[in-house]
Amino acid sequence: MTLLELSNVTVVKGGVTLFTGFNLTVTSGSITCVRGRNGVGKTTLLRVAGLIEKPSSGVVKFTGLDVWGLDEGRRSRIRLEHIGYVPQFAGLIEELNGIENVELPLALLGYKAKAMREAALEALRLLGVEHLAYKRPYEMSGGERMKVAIARALAKKPKLLLLDEPTASLDPESTAKLYRILEELKLQNIGVIVTTTDITEPLPCTENHILQPPTPHPTTLHS
Repeated sequence: MTLLELSNVTVVKGGVTLFTGFNLTVTSGSITCVRGRNGVGKTTLLRVAGLIEKPSSGVVKFTGLDVWGLDEGRRSRIRLEHIGYVPQFAGLIEELNGIENVELPLALLGYKAKAMREAALEALRLLGVEHLAYKRPYEMSGGERMKVAIARALAKKPKLLLLDEPTASLDPESTAKLYRILEELKLQNIGVIVTTTDITEPLPCTENHILQPPTPHPTTLHS
């Protein structure tokens, strides 16, 4: 099943073209890796894929729907129900402990308390961080925060998972575990987009895209 289609997408910010005419298709059970150095637009691409940011031009479709032809309420519902997004620095809420962070999207989806707690614990166990359930983010390492954030994204069982440089703060053992989890997600028919600055990182990709450095718009000089 085709989950996400980016067709001829261009993003221009501050007079700089981050990418132009970009095409991407994500299907159920696929892992798409987007590689490139810092500043080439990987985070922006994930925000476009996550229906958070509107591109300068081009078409974004989710399960066949032209999302920027929908009202914001409909787009928000699609994001909440079907897209799990993990930002580069985890994005945990400091006032909530680990399990409360994981439960937050489930609460927004209307889960009952017992089902919400069970789903959150299951996600934390999957990442091997159930011991962080009652710790606040300031008590966690960078790698632990990232694992809790991934658990939060997975707890609602999304159709599409977006991971922004998830291995940057992980040790080799945790990175290997994440690779295994990504393989499991393929079997569950979850589509994944994952970014990395490492062109050679051995992520279990089914497709690779390399983003090139952005292009400044030419300036016309007047004599």
